[in-house]
Amino acid sequence: MKILLTVLVFFALTGIGPVLLHYDTYEARKQAEWQVFQEYAIPPDSEEISDNSIKRLKTVFIVKKYRVKATREELEKYYKTKLQAAGWRQVKVEKGIGFVRDELKIKVYIENSEAMVRLVYIGDDNDI
Repeated sequence: MKILLTVLVFFALTGIGPVLLHYDTYEARKQAEWQVFQEYAIPPDSEEISDNSIKRLKTVFIVKKYRVKATREELEKYYKTKLQAAGWRQVKVEKGIGFVRDELKIKVYIENSEAMVRLVYIGDDNDI
């Protein structure tokens, strides 16, 4: 009994309890993030050269680098056209370009012949 109580207190204090109780919700969110990344974030005519994505308990932080053939100006125009047409709103970011839609944010950093693209969940957990 004492062990069970200790485990329950541990889950409550570390935040793992809600993750376990709502595992399906968080897994669905992660899948949706990957789908959005595939649909909107990958640069055209590119080759993936690294994947530094991080899987978290509630979400994923997708970070990939691509070798691109397009210029910075061409890629910025591509993303603005594609994302704004799909309801994404351009937001100011420190470096590169950024877009937000619903609870997701895409950031693109373009340097020379490489583009680093990140997608992150920025919403709250709605008391889950």
